[in-house]
Amino acid sequence: MSDPAATQRALTDLILDHGDEVCWDQRKVAQLLEGRFPGRPLHCVAAHVAVREGVAADLAQDRSPKVAPMVFDRLVHRLGEQAGLEFSLAIWATRAWAEALGRQPPSQTSRTRVQAIQRRISSNIVNQPGRRHHTLKGHRKALTGARFSPSGAHLATCSLDRSVRIWNSKTGVWVDSLLGGHRDWVRGVAWSPDGKSLASVGDDGAIRLWNPETGKRMHRLAGHTQAALCVDFSADGQLVASGGADGRVCLWRVEDLELSQMLELDHPVHSLSFGPEELAIGSQGQVRTLVPDTLAERQRVQTKGPAVVSMGPGGRLIIGDDRGVTALDTRTGQERIRYQGHSGAVRAVVLHPNARCLATGGVDKTVRIWALDQPTELWRFEPGRRVTDLDLHPMGHLAMSFGNGQCAVREMQFVAHQPPTAPQ
Repeated sequence: MSDPAATQRALTDLILDHGDEVCWDQRKVAQLLEGRFPGRPLHCVAAHVAVREGVAADLAQDRSPKVAPMVFDRLVHRLGEQAGLEFSLAIWATRAWAEALGRQPPSQTSRTRVQAIQRRISSNIVNQPGRRHHTLKGHRKALTGARFSPSGAHLATCSLDRSVRIWNSKTGVWVDSLLGGHRDWVRGVAWSPDGKSLASVGDDGAIRLWNPETGKRMHRLAGHTQAALCVDFSADGQLVASGGADGRVCLWRVEDLELSQMLELDHPVHSLSFGPEELAIGSQGQVRTLVPDTLAERQRVQTKGPAVVSMGPGGRLIIGDDRGVTALDTRTGQERIRYQGHSGAVRAVVLHPNARCLATGGVDKTVRIWALDQPTELWRFEPGRRVTDLDLHPMGHLAMSFGNGQCAVREMQFVAHQPPTAPQ
């Protein structure tokens, strides 16, 4: 955990040394904070997010000596809604940049206002399909994975054509291909939380770490005796986990690339998802949640067929299997909601990073958006193709990868929960 007072002083120093122009340059802020606080501690990340989301720039443009309470609340709400910051961090980051710029934020945020902000950030706001969408074409064989970068600017896709490609997520323009690494089908990709590295796994059993800016392979990690099927980074970026057809779950320390922990299961591991404090593992007929540092088991849930998982804040776990989609509370082990609608097995699930909604894809060739706390289908896409993976980004985009080698990216809009009269 970072020292918020030290980060606050660092922001003031940035303004004194570089002027308020720094409020528009998220790369420079990230580099300068990384120089003072290696390892990207929590409050540094929050301060950087405030630049990325335009909060610092809005504060810099407003020359009035005091930040109006309504403006302050709106900026906090933006950090919570668009960037997924926990509301107390969103309040701190907004206040810290205001004070660094010499603006006076509202006097100590009242309990009433804090509660109001918290209610708005955690209110039942969902994603509505927007008009803009595009299709990414370039892979020669079926896609197996698609993941947005942390900033949402790029999308990484992987395929049975043995390649990983990076695209501009807003335009659909191909940016780079990562070639010459995998010798067989590529099964999954994952971005590090800081966006500085990209992990991929495939049927050759290895995990590869790439520099997404240059397309160069940085490292190759060998820990599986059979195909590696899935990969994910921990929320703090210190661990990368891989799961394979050999039943192994390997956890690697990113700092020194050493194998930290290994768990051997009786069945292939199809899906991995890190939560704030847990690692969820989806395998054949079973889902487990573990403590990453020790691999101590917390929960075990029986499923039907291969299970795919997605972890979210608050101990929320989404499971997809041959029966459909289930939400589980990992703190109690109790099933919360069963989402019924897919006709057949579900092979892709993803929680919105702010835990407002979820997207699921099934063998019925549909993608469905659900209200998180109700078994309510909000929208339905019927691409008529086999869905292989899904991803949602807090900035408002949905990525859908298909078995025909293409990936569709749709703009999604935040709206109050008002289910449409008929699914699209």
